[in-house]
Amino acid sequence: MIVLLTRGRAFGMQKLAHEIYSFDEFKLDLTRGALFRGVDELKLRPKSFDVLKYFAENSGRLISKDELIEAVWHETAVTDDSLVQCLKDIRRALKDNGQRIIKTVPRRGYIFEKEVNENGSATIYTEETTGVHLVIEETEEKDVEDVIESRLTRSGSLAEFGLTGMGERVIDNMLAETAQTKTESTFLNLSISIKHHRRAVIPLMVVLTIAVIAVAAWRFNSNKNIAENSPPLSALLFQNAEVKSITHVGNIVNNAISPDGKYVVYTTADSGRESLWLRQIATDSTQQTIPPTHLRYFGVTFSRDGEYIYYVRSDRPDPFPRTLYRIPKLGGVSEKVLANMDWCPTFSPDGSQMAFVRNSLGNNDSVMMIANADGSNERKLATRRYGEPYTYPAWSPDGQTIAASAGSVELGDSFRDVVTVNVADGAETTLTTRKWYWIGSLAWLADGSGLIMSGNPEKSHIYNQLWLLSYPSGEAHQIKSDSNNYALISLTADSRMLLAGHTELLTHLWIAPEGNAVRARRVTSGLGGYREIGWTRDGKLAFTAFSNNSIDIYTREPDGAENKQLTVNAGTNWGAEVSIDNRYIVFGSDRTGDFHVWRMDIDGGNPLQLTDGSGEKFAEISPDGKWVVYTAFQDWTLWKVSIEGGEPVQIAKSYARQSAISPDGKWIVYMASENNRHIVMPFEGGSPAKIFDLPPDAPQLQTVRWSPDSQFLQFIVRRDGVENILQQPLNGGAPNQVTNFPSDRIFSYDWSYDGKTLAVIRGAWTSDMVLLSQKK
Repeated sequence: MIVLLTRGRAFGMQKLAHEIYSFDEFKLDLTRGALFRGVDELKLRPKSFDVLKYFAENSGRLISKDELIEAVWHETAVTDDSLVQCLKDIRRALKDNGQRIIKTVPRRGYIFEKEVNENGSATIYTEETTGVHLVIEETEEKDVEDVIESRLTRSGSLAEFGLTGMGERVIDNMLAETAQTKTESTFLNLSISIKHHRRAVIPLMVVLTIAVIAVAAWRFNSNKNIAENSPPLSALLFQNAEVKSITHVGNIVNNAISPDGKYVVYTTADSGRESLWLRQIATDSTQQTIPPTHLRYFGVTFSRDGEYIYYVRSDRPDPFPRTLYRIPKLGGVSEKVLANMDWCPTFSPDGSQMAFVRNSLGNNDSVMMIANADGSNERKLATRRYGEPYTYPAWSPDGQTIAASAGSVELGDSFRDVVTVNVADGAETTLTTRKWYWIGSLAWLADGSGLIMSGNPEKSHIYNQLWLLSYPSGEAHQIKSDSNNYALISLTADSRMLLAGHTELLTHLWIAPEGNAVRARRVTSGLGGYREIGWTRDGKLAFTAFSNNSIDIYTREPDGAENKQLTVNAGTNWGAEVSIDNRYIVFGSDRTGDFHVWRMDIDGGNPLQLTDGSGEKFAEISPDGKWVVYTAFQDWTLWKVSIEGGEPVQIAKSYARQSAISPDGKWIVYMASENNRHIVMPFEGGSPAKIFDLPPDAPQLQTVRWSPDSQFLQFIVRRDGVENILQQPLNGGAPNQVTNFPSDRIFSYDWSYDGKTLAVIRGAWTSDMVLLSQKK
């Protein structure tokens, strides 16, 4: 950094009236605009001096942050950071780290604690100036926090360099940076002597002005070089992140933080109804912006100026089409902006345009679109296949690039990249240097040196962590390494605060005789991450559960005896299908890198890999115990392989996944599309015998099961936030409800071999908001 100072040497005497405020050992000379400790002058930026002066003039009373900003900056638009930096400057000069002079009252303001004496207009003799020294000093940043502040400042406009106004403004801007000085080295000392003639003042000012202009230009080029060589934000932010939970309600669906970091907007889901809320971070006060309705929200965000909330929602129960609306931040009338949008939009740096994703199954494409912020003039920018869509677009700070997650979103075979799309020509470039199992939302850093993203590089189906992705290198670094699962993320405009959704699976195992919810009993004591369940032939429960950053297989007695863990340190293990002779458990595992179908003994011993394609999952054993039916990821078709191993045999050549074999061994039902269409076909293969469309309130991508007598297809429906099991007669007719649970979701269920007892995993995903910030 470069700092310009003017110093004077004098002879001759002149009377000056100085107004002085004094407190403790300090004196605030209002005439000279300087702070002294004894005879030593303490350096303060001009605005910091003004803040201290206002404190001294109002000592002993509470001064709000808004009052300070209005008094010092008047009608100039500034962020809270300007005041924060002034307070740091003042406390550094006064050595007031313990707040003995200026006390911060949380969420209310500040109090100047010292008694101030006003010396009035004291007559002081001083010397007339006969020389001016123009001094340029070089400074170094103090710490990571100052480097971040410096980097953020340099990414702003050229006005910071004083090029929009010369003279005092340039000097003030240069002096403003002396607060960050760690070492100083003078490398220019320009001395100009003048005589005791008034006419000499004009040439002096001309020379001084020319010097100031030259220094300003020099400083601009120097700062430009420093900015180019300074560490980017991607190397500095969140190195020592502090995580703070700001909600504890457990039902937050969408969330976003305002550009100034003062507000968060979020939606909640309760009993099948969703509402929109605004929360002020400083006071923890909340207001309901849109009351609960049966509409579903699929994303929220703020406009660039923070004055509007944009949200995407659809009518229940169909999640499509989705429409974008906006509403004033503090409430008002919602305004429809644009129809047919899959995710919340991202806005250009000036807020005049937005980019969004529009997926079309009929056209088999996923399109990155651009439109004006009011929804007009929409146009295509880039296109991908429907099966590898764009998600969560984010517009770069320089306005030239839109980043997005892109790739397969198939369960069990997801792989994602972060891609960038050039706004000028739509050219797409892959940014990430490795494949990711899942990538959620993205947010650019303020200086464009990288993005924050939630993602998971492993096929674990467990935790999405927070990562910092450098741009343009694509190198990824994990921000936090913990057991939390982070979902939607957003950054403030200065990148200092990060808001993230934090989700957690809380479930129990239940036993319900004949599926009767009234007679159901819970067989687990503590909440856990139970996910899939099945019965062994001898009446035990086999299930999968989250444990120590992995998913493992366990067995237990239905009376609640302790779990027996069957897989340990062997990757992620899904499913627990038990053979009719109670010898084997068949499951999917990624222990060798990709998901394949495996078999192990009922006690967990002798694991054997049954498939070796490009990825296989959703395994089930035929009732006679001879075959294992599964879905191959490569083309999403149905196959079977002998339980003893061998060459696989294709059953269905069209799209087919998550099959279920009827207990009598005659039929297979499988998912024929992602829109919950299911096909029943003979176990030996052949043409479809029946085609069923699940009702709109049935969650997507679920496995349809069979009733114990093979006469009904059973599936889950969600009504008013509660899930229960319905069954559809195979020969047609209206479905009827099997269970009547009063609360929670159903994650997995299975009937005992005698068909008399239902085992079910019930619970919920809980979701709250956490705020990450750089530790001081």
